[in-house]
Amino acid sequence: RQTLVNAASAAIGHDIRVEGEVRLAISYFPELLVNDVHIENQGEWQNEDMLSVRRARVQIALRPLLSGRFEFSEVVAEGITINLEQQQDGRKNWISNLPRSSQTPRPERGRTEPTRVMPDTLDNWLIETFRLSDVEFNYRDDTMDRSFSHRIAQLQINTLDRSRLEAQLSGKSGGVQYSYTATSGLIRDLLRGNDWLMNATGEIGGRPLTLGADVKTSNG
Repeated sequence: RQTLVNAASAAIGHDIRVEGEVRLAISYFPELLVNDVHIENQGEWQNEDMLSVRRARVQIALRPLLSGRFEFSEVVAEGITINLEQQQDGRKNWISNLPRSSQTPRPERGRTEPTRVMPDTLDNWLIETFRLSDVEFNYRDDTMDRSFSHRIAQLQINTLDRSRLEAQLSGKSGGVQYSYTATSGLIRDLLRGNDWLMNATGEIGGRPLTLGADVKTSNG
């Protein structure tokens, strides 16, 4: 357990501590459960943690995994607190202070690095249900002497027929309640530069609201 925590800490450049239970259930749909996860701030900040999660659960289908496909039945997290801060000197707590040796070296002057083509692996990833609940987002900017908080009661995104998304979002911002339901194409279609359509309906402060996006590309 600690070896995995140390590796994850080194990867993101922030110390991670897990104060709760970690459980892995092996079956045709392996499930990982982690409680009380904290990503700590580096140095002196108003909050000890940049991110904390009370409970997280991930369930993945085993059979597709054996052939290199990542098909998650559920990715769920609850009790999430995000604290982002910017200090007077411009330092931001979400930017890691990784040692120079761990960063990607810059090419020499006058030398052009070859273009790297990433393999198209988007088809190998699927999340059937993605859900966040009880999310608190806090932002503080000392350079402008401003701060604000935002609360999301729940965000749930379901993949329907492996071809479209349906999302529900509800929460409270500045004392105003809001809720939305949206449908759209898959995010991978948008990333590939294909035409992408999104429609949302809901209400904010008791008033109805309709949103829409129609992204046209040369590939579509």
